[in-house]
Amino acid sequence: MASIEARIAAYERAIEIDPEWPEGWAHLPRALIRVGDEALPLATPETMEASLERARAALDRALALRPDDPLLLSDRGYCAFALGDWNDAARFYRRCAERFPQRREGLEAAGLLALAEGRFADAERAFSRAMEIDPQQLDYLERAAARYARGAGAAPLATGPSIG
Repeated sequence: MASIEARIAAYERAIEIDPEWPEGWAHLPRALIRVGDEALPLATPETMEASLERARAALDRALALRPDDPLLLSDRGYCAFALGDWNDAARFYRRCAERFPQRREGLEAAGLLALAEGRFADAERAFSRAMEIDPQQLDYLERAAARYARGAGAAPLATGPSIG
């Protein structure tokens, strides 16, 4: 399997050749998020943040091409959360949850919003339903829940200038 860096370079080259190729814009941020999500053992906070910022910009471009893609909406919410932008994360997660209430991505988004707002029973219901739909995504849900628990403990999303 190609390294993360090789995949990033390949997607960047592909979208340079065809800037309107939605798949390239969709896959580039996923590779960048892996870098930003500490997938590289030698990543620094600066390189992780830079990767996440690049991912956010690529996701915005991908969403301009496919505005109703549930995975892109979910990825965009995750990227904003990882960058500490609570309001932006909530906006994309809410949009995904409202548009796709019966899809795994929408249920995950609803669960992450509920978790961030301290509505743990609602989060559990949404995550359980998402796992029924796609049990292969358990690892993602566990990582996302752990990350949200750490973030919510540092800056609760349900108070102050947060989810609105």
